[in-house]
Amino acid sequence: MKINHLRRVAMCSLFVAGSVLYFNGAAEAQTDLALPDIEIIEASLISELPGYWELVELDATTPVNSGDEINPLVRWRFEAHISPTEDLFKEISHEANTTIVSPTAADDSSTTVYGIASATYKAGNWNIELELENRPYDNRGQPEGFFKGRVVHQGSEDEVALIQERMAQLLSEGKEALALELEQEKARLETSVETLIAELNVKRQKARELAGRDLQTLKDEHANAVEVLKSELATRLETLRLEGEAEAERLKTTLEQELALAELGSKVQSAIELRKTSDSELVTALTNAADNRAKEIDTLLERVMSADAVQLQALFDAVAKDGPDWLIEGVIDRALSSEVVSSKQLFAIAGKIENADTRVALQSAVLMNSNGEAGIETQQFWASEVLDFSDQYKRSSDAVLGAKDVVDCEGPGSWSAPNIGRAEYITVAFGQPLFLTDIDVFQGSGVGFVTNLTIRNLDGSENTISVDDTTEECPGVLSVPIDGHYQPVVSVTVHTNTAHSTRYEGIDAIKAYGFPVDG
Repeated sequence: MKINHLRRVAMCSLFVAGSVLYFNGAAEAQTDLALPDIEIIEASLISELPGYWELVELDATTPVNSGDEINPLVRWRFEAHISPTEDLFKEISHEANTTIVSPTAADDSSTTVYGIASATYKAGNWNIELELENRPYDNRGQPEGFFKGRVVHQGSEDEVALIQERMAQLLSEGKEALALELEQEKARLETSVETLIAELNVKRQKARELAGRDLQTLKDEHANAVEVLKSELATRLETLRLEGEAEAERLKTTLEQELALAELGSKVQSAIELRKTSDSELVTALTNAADNRAKEIDTLLERVMSADAVQLQALFDAVAKDGPDWLIEGVIDRALSSEVVSSKQLFAIAGKIENADTRVALQSAVLMNSNGEAGIETQQFWASEVLDFSDQYKRSSDAVLGAKDVVDCEGPGSWSAPNIGRAEYITVAFGQPLFLTDIDVFQGSGVGFVTNLTIRNLDGSENTISVDDTTEECPGVLSVPIDGHYQPVVSVTVHTNTAHSTRYEGIDAIKAYGFPVDG
């Protein structure tokens, strides 16, 4: 039993000793693993290059093992000098199986590839991976033999000959196309000539048929034409006779009216001198002369205007009440140079004329004669309708209607356009035509932006008033006097400059001063 035990102890000792020797040997073998040579980088890089590039020289740094003894990771930084094996070219153009090329690299030229190589050890072999930082061989062209068909060098005599061949081909094709076009035009002209000849033959045939008509038919047509002319002549003579009789009657009536006018003028003069003719009788007398000559009517009006102020005022009242438009026009025309009645009275009388054109014309004449100071109290009118606008921000155009209501420069309630740097406008009306004296533009933000006003008159004409807008207070008001304008106005357009500031230019309200056309 003791001997067996000793045997077991000896065997265990030998096993332990053998194991130690085995593992020490393996460690020495792992420690002695040789690093790969630079040739492994050359082989991998050559496989990356196109077949017509060769490696000339490879420079690499000392390899560095960034792994460990069990899993080594060896890395190099390298610079590879490469060169094409033959001259390289790139395609300039290709047509009709011919390619024009331009040289890009000579066979004796070189370039450098930069990169990092990494090697790992697996299954008894070193595996290499390349990280190329540039690929200068890309887009450098290819050898001439790689192009299909005929290859011509750019700028060579072959290219000149190729161009000449192409020009000759184009010229030949052009000649053929022109010859075909001429042949088609010739055929068209021949067809046109044949058509014209056929039409001419038809016309000749018709002419022969007309020339061969029966002579009696022509005589009958002539006789009928003579009868028609006789009938037309008789009708014309009868018309002239009737017109002559009517003209004679008109002249007779005119003479009778002139005689009556002379008699009426005498009666009017006597009535004025004796102060016995009532105003209504005087108006009636003047009205009865409406169809007579203007010279005699002016003579009567001159006599009326020579009366004193009391009778003249009574005449105005009667004329405004019962007189026709022509009489009111004549009285005011004479009164414009008279001192017995004020411009205010004349303006009021003119406002009662029924004919709109006459009424406006005389009101304008009174204002012009008095330099716009007719003594009539001006009224104020807020804009009541938006007729047009260039643009608006959030449907803000109606904000200009009615009285001003913006109290804060940053507050809402103004019309503004969303654009900056563009000319904008808004057009408003005041409910009726007005004789204007002033316009106020109430500004809510970005003050000082009004450039000019456009005034549209009742007759359709327009006047532009330039504005020097120096408004600084916000909110503020720009007042524009309307001087020397004696026509009734139907609308006012306010033009703005949105490049005036970086803020939205806002109009709170527009107010007009003046008096309405209807008094």
